[in-house]
Amino acid sequence: MKRLVRHQERKRRDRSGCMTLALIACGGFLIFWTFVSVLLMRVVHDNAAKLEHSRIALSERLQLRAKQKKKKQGAVGVIVKKASKIAVQPLMTTPLEYTFGHAVRTDQKPSYLFGLPADVAADHQYRYQSNGIFWDVNYDPLYESYYEYVIESAETQSQDFQLPSDVQLFHQNFTQQLQQVGIQVGNLIVPDPVRQYQKRISERLRQANLDTLADIFNNSYALTLEQTTFPLSDGTTFVATGDTVLMGLRDSSAQVDPYMPLLSQSHYLLRLVEGLLRRQSLFLQADPYSASFRLFLDHDFTGRQRLTDSDYKYGRTIHVAKHNFELDNLAYHLRLSYKLFQFYQQHNRPMLALDSNWIHGVDLILQTVVREQNHAESLYRYPELKDDGEGQPVCQGDGLVWTGFRPSGDPTEFGYLIPVNQMMVVSLRQTAEIFRSIKDDIRAQQCEDLADSIDRGIHTHGVVQHDEFGKIYAYEVDACGGANLMDDANVPSLLSLQYMEYFSPQHDPDQSIQKKTRKFILSESNPYFHSGKGPDGCTNEWIGSSHTPQSSIPYLAVIVRAMTAESDAELRQAVNTLARTATNNLMEDGFKALSKSLLAELITTKLEDIFRVYRNETLNSC
Repeated sequence: MKRLVRHQERKRRDRSGCMTLALIACGGFLIFWTFVSVLLMRVVHDNAAKLEHSRIALSERLQLRAKQKKKKQGAVGVIVKKASKIAVQPLMTTPLEYTFGHAVRTDQKPSYLFGLPADVAADHQYRYQSNGIFWDVNYDPLYESYYEYVIESAETQSQDFQLPSDVQLFHQNFTQQLQQVGIQVGNLIVPDPVRQYQKRISERLRQANLDTLADIFNNSYALTLEQTTFPLSDGTTFVATGDTVLMGLRDSSAQVDPYMPLLSQSHYLLRLVEGLLRRQSLFLQADPYSASFRLFLDHDFTGRQRLTDSDYKYGRTIHVAKHNFELDNLAYHLRLSYKLFQFYQQHNRPMLALDSNWIHGVDLILQTVVREQNHAESLYRYPELKDDGEGQPVCQGDGLVWTGFRPSGDPTEFGYLIPVNQMMVVSLRQTAEIFRSIKDDIRAQQCEDLADSIDRGIHTHGVVQHDEFGKIYAYEVDACGGANLMDDANVPSLLSLQYMEYFSPQHDPDQSIQKKTRKFILSESNPYFHSGKGPDGCTNEWIGSSHTPQSSIPYLAVIVRAMTAESDAELRQAVNTLARTATNNLMEDGFKALSKSLLAELITTKLEDIFRVYRNETLNSC
């Protein structure tokens, strides 16, 4: 009997154990499939996002291709046929060598698109080459979309502005010159969103009794689109500086800044800016040391047909107009790239302009920056510089990047220009963010490491102890102990550090060095800080430069001071100076498009602050 009871108890225990195991197995099974379901849902969600991203790009491409088939074959055939004359191999596969800074393609048959004079010496013939200057017409997505919205659509639209006679004549000559090599120049228009925005801001300024600012804004905001922008049928945009007919990377980038908030409202505007970035990349690959470029030699239409011995001496080619190395040009190209990247991310758009051609240009920037961190081993020379064109001798900058010229065009005195190095730190970190987003971790790390090394050099050699202000940033140093304590009117400058978004959390976490530097440059300790009363008895303050008379007010520094003002009183003082010294509401002083673009950016970004400051006061009052 006892044996039977024990047997039944054992069976119950076994049955209970089986049920427990079954419950555990079921629970584990349920957890496993729950985990798998969650994982699958995430994969599906990620793939859906990628598919949607691809669908947008593919849809845009297919629509454009479909429309392309409907074009008149005769007209399109002419353009394509002529453009085929300038077709080159994909740029990212083209090896480059350098001859005093010039990029020379060694695996291509030279393309003398604008001709080669018969008696040019063999070692100078590369200066007449046009390889890679115009985009290879492959009907890539950006080219197709650019041609659709910027070239074709604009043909049917009329201009709502009148060009000055001299500007109109230049446009005609420019167009005729490029037509000879199969490049069409698109019709200049100002898209509706730009005009509507311009009208809206102007009306608000007038309602606030700020008529002078309204007039200045109207004369500044659309100037780049009206007079200095040239859409080209190769899918690129040429933007002249305004005071010259040349194109620089710095100026052209800054000139489109005021339009960046409107890109989502205008296909024309978006493609125009994307085409500008591509044009900059092509120019970069012609010579990363160049300060300004041209599409053809006779850019001022004086009948020039050949380069001179002076051109050879100064490193010029038919496309490189100025070979004086200004590091900020490279930083500005990266800055524009990042602004476009931000737009792409915010609006889920395909990153058409950040392609392999753009990457190739960035690679050249990185190579140039690394090379000039050790300038003693660089081949770059320029006749205006000391020491047989090499520049004032410098010591090892521990990461600092050498530059031959300031943004103003004046030669540097000590070689390492601190505010330009600070801008490069910002631009490299922003570029690293772009590369991270496209899973290019190697280039991203290169950019981050390079930015860190430059920032270390800035705080190793670029910070000096001032008797009155304490630790401040120098304007220039030579890393041998020499330093230049000042600031210049141009941008980038020490005054513009906040505008450039420079911040060094590792070396200046509380920004005390930056704050003390600002106090220094806005004091009489800065040799180029000026203060004086105008004819109306009101006091004006400004920062000048070595090449401007003391009585002349360079407006760039006044605009930057307003944009970075730390108080209402400082903003009011800067804006009053701008308004009081305006001549016929145009602020004449050789006022080029860069200055007017920066002024337009000031008004649009600081509009509410300006309204608050002048709520109970009158503009132009002391």
